[in-house]
Amino acid sequence: MTTVSTSLLRGSVKDFRFHRFALRVIDGLDKGKEYVCSSAAEVSVGTGESNSLVLTDPTVSRYHFVLQVGPQGVQLRDLDSTNGTMLGAFRLGIAFLNSGAIITLGMTRLRYDELAEQLDESLSEDDFFGRALGRSVAMRRLFSLLPRIAAADSTVLIEGETGTGKGVLAEAIHAASARAARPFVVVDCGSIPPALIESELFGHERGAFHRRDPGTHRRVRAGGRRHRVPRRARRASARAPAETPAGPRGAHRQARRRQRSDRARRARHRGEQPQPEVGGEPRHVPRRPLLSPQHRAHRSAAAARASR
Repeated sequence: MTTVSTSLLRGSVKDFRFHRFALRVIDGLDKGKEYVCSSAAEVSVGTGESNSLVLTDPTVSRYHFVLQVGPQGVQLRDLDSTNGTMLGAFRLGIAFLNSGAIITLGMTRLRYDELAEQLDESLSEDDFFGRALGRSVAMRRLFSLLPRIAAADSTVLIEGETGTGKGVLAEAIHAASARAARPFVVVDCGSIPPALIESELFGHERGAFHRRDPGTHRRVRAGGRRHRVPRRARRASARAPAETPAGPRGAHRQARRRQRSDRARRARHRGEQPQPEVGGEPRHVPRRPLLSPQHRAHRSAAAARASR
């Protein structure tokens, strides 16, 4: 038995044309609200503030469904909503819409209408950009925009769920930009405490922490070059004590100093006061408690009565 398969033509569709469409609320709490698309970007509907069409119906999920534009038409995809998405009398997961379709979600009804105006969307001839791969219309549309984004000297914000490739796209944009020769530094802001985020990004002077740090922002702008040390810092480093001499004796003296400092730290933790060394070992005595004048007078009177 011979198996026949169809080969996929890469980049066979370079652009596609589609009609602008409008979503209108015809029944429900948000009656009269509408959204008119202006590009082939994904259209989301729900009660969340980041949706394209924001509803206030409590029976609608935060992200209820999305509309995706492609060469075959406009596709509706339910996002596992609580009350589901109805098209007529049928509950659907994925469906292509025709003009005049009535969509029911919770207690809200929407009408999908195609407009007379048409829009053209260009697609990339390649199915990759850097290490990012994708053959769908949405990915190739994104690949056609990324070279222009990389050429611009502006800040880029990439949003998406975990595992969707935000880091791969950021690295590809950096590699295609005029800053490709400079280092690509990743800073996980979610793992940095709020009190230290400013120091991590913009640096701090010596004294605030154990050493001077120019910050991630300056290190990236310098392209990995060594930063100039101020004259004041050079004078301070020249006045610093010399390192412990190398060799067995130097290592032994350093270990002894470390042991003494550890003993003093443990003594302070126990409430004891370290005394000068006697016979080569430090002596620790209990720290006298601090008493108020009334307590001292009371103790003196008690001692006098006891002596009688």
